Amino acid sequence: SDEDNNTSWANLTIKAQPDLAVADAGAAFDEAQRRAILSFCIVNNGDTLVKQTTVSIRDRATADTLGNPAMGPIAARGRICRDDQFVAVPIGVSGTRRYDLIVDPQGKIADSSETNNTASVAIKIRGQPDLQFTESTAAFDGAARQVVLSLCVTNLGTAAPAGSEVLIQDR
Repeated sequence: SDEDNNTSWANLTIKAQPDLAVADAGAAFDEAQRRAILSFCIVNNGDTLVKQTTVSIRDRATADTLGNPAMGPIAARGRICRDDQFVAVPIGVSGTRRYDLIVDPQGKIADSSETNNTASVAIKIRGQPDLQFTESTAAFDGAARQVVLSLCVTNLGTAAPAGSEVLIQDR
């Protein structure tokens, strides 16, 4: 038997893959605008360019997707960052609110590691005051020729107001 013909050779090309990761994630609460401001970077730890991907921003309390900003291109061993992602905070919400950031949420990019594609951030939301008139009376004092007003304002909210003013206008 001839054993010299049992060997053959083949060339194999292994393509490098990107390795996307969420890094440097942070959040702050903008009390005046009542919104969360999210910042994060997407890092490509792999050896291949990523032309474009998205980042899903999800509210952990409701599981709602609040945004899907496009990110890219991201060079091999490069990063791209955002510090301007605004997320509205629902009225009446206070306490800690968490948001999950997921790069390539649809799994469209052949990523060498899917274990680092998610990060979470949290913000502390202070309650808001909710001032309402709960009682008001008016009495005319004929002898003094003046109206005496009595007002009761109640805070139905979860935080004390920094101050309050009552404007009275004659119509």
